[in-house]
Amino acid sequence: MSINQAHYQNGLLLYQGEQIVNHSKNVTLSFDDTSRQCGEVFRGKHKGKVFVTSHRMIFLNDDQRDNLQSFAVAFICFTSKW
Repeated sequence: MSINQAHYQNGLLLYQGEQIVNHSKNVTLSFDDTSRQCGEVFRGKHKGKVFVTSHRMIFLNDDQRDNLQSFAVAFICFTSKW
């Protein structure tokens, strides 16, 4: 997981060999449990774009003034609560 590392000059920063599989605009990202000491960057609703790549899911914020500019998580980090 990374915060503010997947963007460059309002664009998407991909790894070598990484490919975009799907993308969506007008996405709202929010985190359920922000009561933990995660910091202010996770609080609230963030609107932007989501990209699904061959390696990870990336959110790019439309609001350049928001503290959360990008959020990326590798697929290996996803877990199931089943």
